[in-house]
Amino acid sequence: MKFLRPLLTIIITLSLAGCSTGGGGNTMNDTVGAHSDPADAGKHWGYISWDGKILIEPKFEQAKSFSDGYAAVKQGGLWGFIDKSGAFVVKPEYRRCGSFHDGLAPVLSSGWKWGYVDPT
Repeated sequence: MKFLRPLLTIIITLSLAGCSTGGGGNTMNDTVGAHSDPADAGKHWGYISWDGKILIEPKFEQAKSFSDGYAAVKQGGLWGFIDKSGAFVVKPEYRRCGSFHDGLAPVLSSGWKWGYVDPT
């Protein structure tokens, strides 16, 4: 019994240390990307702020989180990339894709070949 209280205290302390209130220390000035997440609105995906405001209307088949200022979205069965205004910077023409990192994103073409794209 002597060890029960200290053991419970350690377990509770470690559990609470892993909790987060969100934000992740991101200091970006704009709200789309820094303080938003993709949201499933039934049959379509869009982007919603952490306080519940719709930032980009739900119009995509699927959507991924923003990375390096761009997000992968699926439309017409293919993946492309949008900027924070919701405009396509890379038209949907890829079977699969990853997120942008250091200005490049991996993509799988319709010919089943992997490559990289940049926002231009």
